[in-house]
Amino acid sequence: MKIGDLKLSLNKQDKNNISTFIKDNTIISAFEKTAEKQPDKNAVYDGTDWITYGALKASADSISSFIQSLSIEKGSFIAIMAERKNVAVAVMLGIMKAGCAYVPIDPELPEKRILQMINECSSPLLFFTSKYMRGANILQWNSASMNNICCVDTDDFYSVIESTGEIMDEALWDAVAENADTDVQAGGWKDPYSGEWISDDIMDSFSVNVFEKLQKYTDKNSVIMEIGSASGLSLKRLAPLCSKYFATDISSSMLDFLKSNLVSRFANVETFHTPAHNIDTLKPNTFDVIIINSVAQSFPGHNYMRDVMKKCDSMLNDCGVIFLGNIYDASKKGEFEKSFIKYKMTHPESNVKAHFDAELFFHQDFFADWAANHSYTTQFSDTNVEADFFSYGYDVVLVKNGKEQQAVRAKRQFSRSDLTESSCADLSENGDNAYGIFTSGTTGTPKGVQIAHRSVLNLAETLYDMIYKDGAVRTGVFPSFSFDPSVQQIFPALIYGSEVVIIPETFRKDPVELYSFVKDSGIEFMDLTPAMASVFTDYAIGNGLKCPLTHLIVGGEQFSKNLAKEIFRWNSSLHLINAYGPTECCVSATYYELDADKLDKLPSIHIGSPVKNTEIFIFDDAGNPIPEGLQGEICVSGEGVSRGYINDSKLTDEKFTPHPFNPDKKVYRTGDIGREFSPNLFMFNGRKDTQVKVRGYRIELAEIENTALKLAELNNCAVVCRDFSESGNPAIVLYFTSDTPQEPAHIKASLIETLPEYMIPEYVIQIESIPLNSSGKIDYKALPNPQIESEKISDGEKPSTKNQIKIADFIKQLTGLPNWTIDDNFFDSGGNSILAVRLISMIHTYSGKRIPLTYLMKHPTIRLLAAYLENRVSTEKWTPLIPVSTCEQSTDDLFCFHPVGGSNFCYHHLSVALKNMYNITMTQSPGMSGNSKPMSDCKEIGRLFCDEILQNFPDSPKILIGWSFGALIALETAREMIERGLRPKCVVIIDMTSGNNRISKEMLSSETGINKLFIDLFGLNDLNPEETTREQIRERVLKLGIETGFFPEGMEDEICNRLLDVAMANAHASVTYTPQKYDGEVLLIRATEITRSSFIDSGEDAFLGWKNYLSNITLKWVDATHETILSPDVIPETARHIKDFIKRLK
Repeated sequence: MKIGDLKLSLNKQDKNNISTFIKDNTIISAFEKTAEKQPDKNAVYDGTDWITYGALKASADSISSFIQSLSIEKGSFIAIMAERKNVAVAVMLGIMKAGCAYVPIDPELPEKRILQMINECSSPLLFFTSKYMRGANILQWNSASMNNICCVDTDDFYSVIESTGEIMDEALWDAVAENADTDVQAGGWKDPYSGEWISDDIMDSFSVNVFEKLQKYTDKNSVIMEIGSASGLSLKRLAPLCSKYFATDISSSMLDFLKSNLVSRFANVETFHTPAHNIDTLKPNTFDVIIINSVAQSFPGHNYMRDVMKKCDSMLNDCGVIFLGNIYDASKKGEFEKSFIKYKMTHPESNVKAHFDAELFFHQDFFADWAANHSYTTQFSDTNVEADFFSYGYDVVLVKNGKEQQAVRAKRQFSRSDLTESSCADLSENGDNAYGIFTSGTTGTPKGVQIAHRSVLNLAETLYDMIYKDGAVRTGVFPSFSFDPSVQQIFPALIYGSEVVIIPETFRKDPVELYSFVKDSGIEFMDLTPAMASVFTDYAIGNGLKCPLTHLIVGGEQFSKNLAKEIFRWNSSLHLINAYGPTECCVSATYYELDADKLDKLPSIHIGSPVKNTEIFIFDDAGNPIPEGLQGEICVSGEGVSRGYINDSKLTDEKFTPHPFNPDKKVYRTGDIGREFSPNLFMFNGRKDTQVKVRGYRIELAEIENTALKLAELNNCAVVCRDFSESGNPAIVLYFTSDTPQEPAHIKASLIETLPEYMIPEYVIQIESIPLNSSGKIDYKALPNPQIESEKISDGEKPSTKNQIKIADFIKQLTGLPNWTIDDNFFDSGGNSILAVRLISMIHTYSGKRIPLTYLMKHPTIRLLAAYLENRVSTEKWTPLIPVSTCEQSTDDLFCFHPVGGSNFCYHHLSVALKNMYNITMTQSPGMSGNSKPMSDCKEIGRLFCDEILQNFPDSPKILIGWSFGALIALETAREMIERGLRPKCVVIIDMTSGNNRISKEMLSSETGINKLFIDLFGLNDLNPEETTREQIRERVLKLGIETGFFPEGMEDEICNRLLDVAMANAHASVTYTPQKYDGEVLLIRATEITRSSFIDSGEDAFLGWKNYLSNITLKWVDATHETILSPDVIPETARHIKDFIKRLK
């Protein structure tokens, strides 16, 4: 039979009738036409602020004008590394208007992978938000092409100073010095390979190196300052040469060691306890030489270094010198890390570092650039120390008032103040690239897909018919900006005049928060992966919540029929659309809108028909079209198809082949297997290679293999992706062989240096040999199923009762871990908040009884969950103290005091962060449970807690922490303790004012005022306090509690009323409390952003009035709001301030 006799798989969509909208526009021209029609209409909301169409256009114009002023070549790829904010959309539009293409970068990717992307597309410019200042600076100096970076959310680039990290932890260096016997030990000088103390001879050569390079700049009249003097290795050589030597260090214990061992020998030495960024507290224009020797690698970022050097400049006399010694050389970082891998191979028992992301590496160009801008000369040299690990660094001497070494700065930094408002020409053209997005590549290097404006317009026109033809639809952007479905959500909506809502990052990870945000912000249309759609739907159905959506696109993975049934069970009238399409085809190549009434008749869910102006072919192995009904490779041609891969013509030619019937077109070979089962309807049947989709991410397993094979420890490896737990959550598994036993954690740590987190194998398994088939290739089917077990398998009691066995079965399904005892902690063995919500839903379906999420968080074992179902929950005598964790190494007891709502759940993440350092106890408000009654006086509550604490914890040092209203109770409890002769170690106040500015006594004296208090407290902002009764508020709070799973069945009325009574009593206690004088140590941690619920007036002083009452108060800031300061993303910074403060107390 001849090809011409067959009924070929030819698409019926492509009729060469491309509309003028697609042919004659760009994304920019289409958007601006809409913006001109409705400039005052809201365009984008990011969870905090709205921006109108007119303001968005103006912001994009300023971005475009800035790009054009830099004379960046048209068609360039410009990178974006930004938070999920309105400004990110403005930057995308501005880049496109300048005739360039935007490249979104996920800041959570490893540094090496981001650099690969930047280098691959030769990006000359990066736009970023200040949160990513450290990474942006590192990128600029590591990339040959990226000469310009612009921080779009600050007016002064250099004022954004990176926060000090773990390496600059004063407590760390205090501990080093306090346990030292020698100056080498006091300075923490260990061989980074062996972990042994460096020899005296090597450290002597280290101090000689400094001496030889600085002796010509010093004489008997010189004044020297050293930043980070440590144990005095530089001091003992140079102090005899100068008039005065100022030794500074971040560690007071280090300076104590220095004074007891060296300073007594030199009358001209003074010590100062200060970190590098505070050296300007000393007298300016005082010093002839400033030394920063083997310290810079501990600095948190390039801006921090710039700030220190600027302060050094102000401290120097004319012709002064800055010496920076043993700078980690960024150009040698790769060699440096490889040297550790080689050492590990010959010393397998060693515990060497796998990566150096915490340490800061500098290119010499950075210092040359700074010198040119500040009139210094530079002298670079090797660090002359006889040890291999010093060969990866260099020294630089900067001499003030020297001749500039370069006329033009090679690298430039800009900020929002450089983005002046001005109109500019639209340089975008229909066939230009609009964006470039990187996906996983088989060779171990990500590949960049370039998509043109007309492809996005073609997608938009298709979506118009499906979504927007009947008017504006508020569209939620769930995907990451670096994931191409974000294109589908942002630009069509803006082109057709709809409102775009960017879902904040924290809400994307939690179905409870996600549902609330979607509902509250009025989102009608979303795009989710099947995995996320399943979590979202399970949570909503399990809690009886209505579907707020009118349209839902599901794509990125195979869409199961069971999931579709669940979604339609949630909302049978929902427009539910299955989308199929690789990144190379502008998000989606086909759509299929499901029909709830016809779902049962489908054997499985197919991918539907092509989008507009698109052809789908099914090719055989030889690249020929095959007839309908036969299985082959899915191939796509048409307006949506990519122009190819960025700077990879070989791969482009391989994947984008000639059209079988039209020489002017190309066909993209997807590598997906499928068939045309009915005219113009297609079925997806898997992959022909090792590419997989996991949680919506396209992953080349071959890339993981190739990356793993570069590890010196591995001889061979194989990677598979299988659903071992049969829970719909496939896991990536790496099998490997090695000459020596290897720790899986070490292999993972090495891989995460290059691969993004979603590509790191869940399981890493060492086997004797990789199985091969008869052709000598890896036999993936013969790889053994891993014995997936919990990391700590105890010999404890196994599930035995009906409920225990059932709950254990649910947990096995969710985690894939088969071995559970009834006392294993769900969260310590693979559980997380999403799985917790699923577990509660599964238990509710099985038993009809809803376990509150708060109960699961507090009692995360099979034993206690089963006891709850069997009504065997302990009814012990009520106590306001709830111990949650103990630390055998600590004698300190830490207490977290409840906020106005009365519960302590808000401290969960803080307790996890601090549990390895302190014994932690939570408090709950009187009236929350048992026979206790609410109290409405802070002093009365403080006396109660003082009684309980002194009775149960009589002798230990005590740390009292309170967030919001809890701060008042913590402080009053501390005062009560002092009156009884016991002084707490410290009090920590988290974001609370000394005077309550939102609630007044007058508010509590009227029915309307009380109603307003409750409306604000519970976020019931749609209610009018003057027209609402207390009963209506009670009913709404009850409904809210049921929706979130907070209230167990049968107890809703009791708990709801109790919660209202407790909140009212605590609110009364808050407004009637007047702080008293307190002379103990207090740490005040403030959120940088003020919100309505923070109880803080923006006009208050930085210390919120506490200095009027507290004589020993320290202030620290955290980049957060009142609500997020204890959230998982912010807790590391909040906890660090607490730990640092406590460690510094004498």
